[in-house]
Amino acid sequence: MRIPSSVEEYIARMSLTTHAIFCYEAPGTLTRGLRAYVEGSIEKNEAVKILSSSRSTYEDLLKHLPEATLVRNRVGFIPIMELNCEKYRTFAESTVDEIKRLGYTGVRIFCLATEYFAYSSPQEVIKLEKQLGHNFSFPMSAICAYDTTAGMKDEILAELLQAHGGHIFERIAG
Repeated sequence: MRIPSSVEEYIARMSLTTHAIFCYEAPGTLTRGLRAYVEGSIEKNEAVKILSSSRSTYEDLLKHLPEATLVRNRVGFIPIMELNCEKYRTFAESTVDEIKRLGYTGVRIFCLATEYFAYSSPQEVIKLEKQLGHNFSFPMSAICAYDTTAGMKDEILAELLQAHGGHIFERIAG
């Protein structure tokens, strides 16, 4: 299914500090969302980091991005780590510092968040997302991508939606 241009535009133009959830059902939707996010980073001179538990998944995602985006450390890999809000905040702030030294204005994080459930309970994931809040206080945005076909209960999805400041679905975003 094709993401409407208005949704791709929302993803591309997401402002730094936004913490959004991206609910998708098909791998093609995930890759089109990532592509829009990366393309938006070029216009705004922002770097992109992909959070995943697997380097091979990261490398597979890179195949869907235009070669022009894969220059000057614009796109990079970050392994998913222990669900600890303080560790994530410290890590995020140091990543922003590193990115700024490279000449970028900020960083966009694209997290394959469904992978959290392989390591943590839904309650731990929700707790982290709520602690991170709707917005960040430093020049970083994040999209937490959740595969809604992965057996997530409606109650869990509802709490995850409440924990994020932005909401992206295949046909609507805001």
